[in-house]
Amino acid sequence: MTNEFSTSFPATTFTCRRHTRRNARRAGFDFRGVLAVALGVGVFATSGVQADPAEMIYAASGHAGSPYSDVPGLSGSQFVNFGRGFRSSGSRWLFIPNISNATGATDQLIFVGQGRTGAIAAQEGVTVVDDQGTLLNLSQLALPRINAAGNWSMAFNPAASSTTGLVVKKVNGVFSTVARTGGPAPVLGGSSTFGNVFAWASITDTNAVSFQANNLADADNPFGTIGNFFDDGNQLLAQINETVPGNQLGGLTNQLTALVTSTSVPPLAVSPNGAVRMYLGDMAAAPTGQSRVLVRNGLVVLQTGSTLGNDTVTSIDEFWLEVNGDWFARCTLTPIGGGGGTTSIIRNGSVVARIGQLIHPGAGENWASFVDYKGNNKGDWVITGTSNAADNFANNIAVLNSSRVISRAGDGVALDPDGQFNDNLYVHSFRDRCFVGDDGYFYVGARLKNSPTTTSSLTANASLIRIRYEPQRCNAADIANDQGTPLPGPANVPNGGVNEGDYNCFFAADGFFAQSALGPAAIGAFTDIADDQGTALPPFGNPTGANNGVNEGDYNCFFNNFFIPCV
Repeated sequence: MTNEFSTSFPATTFTCRRHTRRNARRAGFDFRGVLAVALGVGVFATSGVQADPAEMIYAASGHAGSPYSDVPGLSGSQFVNFGRGFRSSGSRWLFIPNISNATGATDQLIFVGQGRTGAIAAQEGVTVVDDQGTLLNLSQLALPRINAAGNWSMAFNPAASSTTGLVVKKVNGVFSTVARTGGPAPVLGGSSTFGNVFAWASITDTNAVSFQANNLADADNPFGTIGNFFDDGNQLLAQINETVPGNQLGGLTNQLTALVTSTSVPPLAVSPNGAVRMYLGDMAAAPTGQSRVLVRNGLVVLQTGSTLGNDTVTSIDEFWLEVNGDWFARCTLTPIGGGGGTTSIIRNGSVVARIGQLIHPGAGENWASFVDYKGNNKGDWVITGTSNAADNFANNIAVLNSSRVISRAGDGVALDPDGQFNDNLYVHSFRDRCFVGDDGYFYVGARLKNSPTTTSSLTANASLIRIRYEPQRCNAADIANDQGTPLPGPANVPNGGVNEGDYNCFFAADGFFAQSALGPAAIGAFTDIADDQGTALPPFGNPTGANNGVNEGDYNCFFNNFFIPCV
């Protein structure tokens, strides 16, 4: 049974439907608070509850035993440590774990998966990658990348020799060789051939491979011995002593005299759609303090000696290209006019974190060090590191969008599939092996400990865990956490479905009545949950009508869903 009544407030007059008191009682809800809440006076109280613990995906054997550390498909072996990890443009991930019950030449895997399930894709010293019997070697740090279809590429030197190298890709289960020592490099011209060092192979969603090659035998330019290549070696992105990046400071046209060849973070990256291509290089002829450049599609986007606000970029140590084309750089910023430089994280040209500055507005703690930084397709990012928090048991942190902490040392880890925090496992520290999924989870290799009040980890190795950074909504009326803060809200407050927290949020002073006066400016606000006809916005509905902001459609949608049990 429903009744109708007319409601008026600034700029809006409409007819809303309300559920009767009898229906409210059936839902176990005290309707006496409606008027008080509509006036911005909270009548419900909720107590703070610990947020859901992190979820174990696969455990290092020093953190937890069988079955959580058992390697799927490899009887008798357990995970010892999870190394570097990468994500595709879709939902796939790839990590390099060490395993037990194997020799030093066979103790690393290429392990791929989605969500909480993974499988062996290859094993070093076991997997043959070509018709010459070459065995995969993962002992180097130039690790493989995976695309949306699950195909991957890899650059390495075979374990038995450092005088030969090759780049391979595995597409639809079949290996092929992209480049090999002594093989032709026709894009360089003449009889040029590839040398013995390859690194940082990356594969696009169309299976085109990029890579870095050193010790080139370039018949036309004997000095240009390092190059960055794309499209299986058929396109040259950069070559020392030949390439001139555009957009240099002062309009200069200096040649690259070196390409960064880091073995820990990719100095060359290509986006999954192939549209963005980035690398780090140096120009010896540049003015003092301006030699290092970060180049995107042939143009310099960050250069030492350039200014960001009131600071000068005095070093660029590394960068990271995300799957959606967003880029990050770890650099040193020094105040113009003097002062010590501080390590900073740049995202798309803007400073998003800096040593000595707040980890997020209002945090009460500052960054002390950085460990890693990654983003997703939706534009979110997570930075991990340490803060200067007085509590040494909890000062290792993961911060989302420079706005809130999603996890810190001392947070519980759920080992069992029941998802309950009852396994005496806690986050110790986050390692430099993570990615931000589009599924609302942050995936990371982490050291663990057995007490929230210790600084000692169980082992120095990392388990693979995931942490929810984007609270799930169970229906259109689920707009807030249990304390009435609009989602996502603080990481340490749970969202138990539709309850008084959502009611209080909807009728808060800055909620429905305030937002309905904003017209189209309220599109996307936390009470804008439906089109003007009351059909829920995705993912809970497929509206066909117009959405002009917050109005009776949102009001009706909220109460049509509020009394439906939902967790």
